[in-house]
Amino acid sequence: MQIRLQSSAGPFDSGFIDSLNDLESTMVRIGLEPNQFVVSKTFAPFGERGPLDAEPLACEYTVFAGREHFTVTQADDLHFLTFFWQLCLSAKPHKSASTLTASDLVTKFASR
Repeated sequence: MQIRLQSSAGPFDSGFIDSLNDLESTMVRIGLEPNQFVVSKTFAPFGERGPLDAEPLACEYTVFAGREHFTVTQADDLHFLTFFWQLCLSAKPHKSASTLTASDLVTKFASR
């Protein structure tokens, strides 16, 4: 039942990992299946970085659900967690369905 995590930008913050179970419980409560989601973290493109030798100023987080996906840039893992949690809480099922799917959530964000 877990969200799958992958990263080419170092490990996820321990606060993020510690909060993941609560996020997944919230997702299940509103009808989402966490195991349908993959979150991938990468360094933000060069334009989002400071001087050449500096650490990136932000990371990009891509959320995959089936064939759908969206990418956002956030300052750190905890900012992304807050963003994604709020997105989950604001999602509504498709009009013709009584349950919310992972694809509904991704489509909701992508249509913004």
